[in-house]
Amino acid sequence: MESNPENPPRLIIIIWEDTAGLDETWNDRQEARDLKPGTMSSVGWIIEDNPHYITITSSAEFDADLVGDVNCIPIGCIQKIINLPCEYRDLFPVSE
Repeated sequence: MESNPENPPRLIIIIWEDTAGLDETWNDRQEARDLKPGTMSSVGWIIEDNPHYITITSSAEFDADLVGDVNCIPIGCIQKIINLPCEYRDLFPVSE
């Protein structure tokens, strides 16, 4: 994912619902009934956005095409997307 000054990656906060589970082999039925999905918040640059999912990265070296801490979130789990107002060029000056 090389940096593209014409179309820089968007920095967002994404609020999404995550699955929850119980790790024990056997669980009390009431404990299982009480289990609820978690509401998560992630911050990152969008590296893929399509009708099925959004993929973001929280760590990146765009000029070297390296990303880390990547999350791929199904569209059906997303509750809200907040665009963060920042200038890409201020965060990542163009390499010379």
